[in-house]
Formats: sequence, structure tokens, C-alpha cells
Amino acid sequence: MKIIFIILSKILQKGNYVNYNVAEKFAHSQSLKYAKDWLDIKRPLNIPLQPAVIYKNKGWSTFLNTQIHGNKDLASLQDVKKFIITNKILSYSQYARLRNKGKTPYNFPFNLSKFLSNNKVNSIYSLTGILPIRLSDKDKKQLYNYKKLKEYISEIKEIDSQQSYYEYWKKNEVPIFVRKSPPRMKDWKGWDDFLNKKKEYLSYEEAKIKIKEFNFNAGREYFDYVKNNGEIKNIPRTVNQYYSIKNTWKGWYDFLGKKK
Repeated sequence: MKIIFIILSKILQKGNYVNYNVAEKFAHSQSLKYAKDWLDIKRPLNIPLQPAVIYKNKGWSTFLNTQIHGNKDLASLQDVKKFIITNKILSYSQYARLRNKGKTPYNFPFNLSKFLSNNKVNSIYSLTGILPIRLSDKDKKQLYNYKKLKEYISEIKEIDSQQSYYEYWKKNEVPIFVRKSPPRMKDWKGWDDFLNKKKEYLSYEEAKIKIKEFNFNAGREYFDYVKNNGEIKNIPRTVNQYYSIKNTWKGWYDFLGKKK
């Protein structure tokens, strides 16, 4: 049994697969129409399960002899978009993995990035409007700076607070130029400035005196209070952010008058 396992392992090494022409000839003999059908047939051990991985820069249409004749047979941009959304594809590598497993239709592009570029679409995000976990370099270049985003948000009547900002983008499609987390922006000046809410707040030292009335023991208690009761008069909701921007914040222990 051990000897058989060793033999199989050697056969399955990349270097022991037949060359592309031999594999292609075998594929043509199977008269398959779709790449996914390749996974269902019986193959000799020296014919790869994932030919797209072994034979680089080829393509399923040629490999299976299902040649696409002219651009009219290529999948449309809308078909590709629907497929990407249905399969929750957020990156080119995700698409490539599905393609290599034969799970994309035969007339779908081998190179998704090139296909989108030819259709004047900058990225997957531009096509679907679904925010990826990590933005590509192309997407990052399209993000609005602080000033432009502030102007854009000022025109959305439903957004008038930090909470409503996040709630709004949960219900609406996020444009490629909108940042889902504004506080991470380089020029961030606080929610009041961002939402054009001019409020007069107490200085840090004055706020410290006022906050003693509530006898909070930790920052968590403070945030629980403002979440349930609203902003304390003349004290910003996000005190740590506000006074950090003012360069007066000294930490929660100091602000609440507690000893470390």
C-alpha cells in the first residue's frame, strides 16, 4: 500500500503531467462543452485535474475545443457582473480560483482584469459597488479626500450624525469614492466638522469637572450612557477623539478623575 502511495505521489507531481498538447488532445476527445464538466470525467493520473494551474496562460475554450467565435460569443459585462455578485467575488484572485476549478462559464474571460479594462471598468468594486475587504490601488486613487467627501455628504439630508452616517450606507449602495470609516482619514477633524455641525464644547478641563457629576468608572460606561441618553450638554459624544484633535486629551483615567 505504501509503495502504491509513493508511486501515485510521484505521478501527481507537476513535473510528471503530460505536456499541454497531449492533455489538450485528450480533452478534445471528451467532447465537453463547459469547464465544470472536466471535473466529472475520469482522467489518467498524468492528466491534471486543474489544467489552468499546470498549463499557464492557456484557456478553457481552446483546451476543450469550445472556441469562442468573435466578440459576439463572449460573455457580456452584465453577465460577468451577475456572476461576480452571485458568487460574492471581491478580488481577481477569487475569480481566478473559480476559473481554475472550471467553475466559470466557457465564454467568460480568462483575464478578468483585462476584460474589465476593455469595457472601461476600473475594478471589480467599480463594477459591483460592493466594498472589498481591502481596496485595490486603483480604488484607493478614486477615494474622495476629506474636503470633497465632506461636501458630498452635506448634500445627503438623511445623514446628520455619526450613527446616521453608518446606517445610511448599510441601506444604500456605497459609491467607490466614499470612505466607510471617515475617522481614518488623514485630515479628520471630528464628526461635528465633517457634518458641518458647529457646536461649542467645554474645554478639556471644564469637561472633566462636569463629567464628575456622573461618576463614570470607565470609558465604556460613558459611551453606554450617551448611547442610551444622548450627548451630555456641551460635551462631545466622542470625547477621546474630540480632545485628541485639540491636543488636550490625557486618557480616560485622567478625564474621569480615576487613579490607575
